[in-house]
Amino acid sequence: MVIYKAHCLANHLELCNKSGCPLKAQFWLLDVNREMVEGEAEVRRWGVDSQGNRIMIADRGFLPYLYLLPKRVEDVERLESVVEARCAKEVASVDVEEKLYFGAPLKAVKVTCRSPDSPRSA
Repeated sequence: MVIYKAHCLANHLELCNKSGCPLKAQFWLLDVNREMVEGEAEVRRWGVDSQGNRIMIADRGFLPYLYLLPKRVEDVERLESVVEARCAKEVASVDVEEKLYFGAPLKAVKVTCRSPDSPRSA
């Protein structure tokens, strides 16, 4: 099995082999899971490359997030401040973003968690 380490950069992953050299990998994704490694969430992507080798890409740069939709548009800032106040220990960041919901524009609160278990404990 070939194991790659991955680092999130903007909207793509930079892959590195054991010696730290950047590389590219094309593969068929078979499964995804996550583990806590040294206190950090690690997303693991399991797959098969074009030569039939099994590969696993370990990504410690991913932070789980979710979107909260307020019942009323004018409540978005209030919802943002409530999440920041009540969940400060579990949350890495709270941001208001413009999103589309069934094609209609709206403001949503993006909550980025420190670990995959944060949404359950908040």
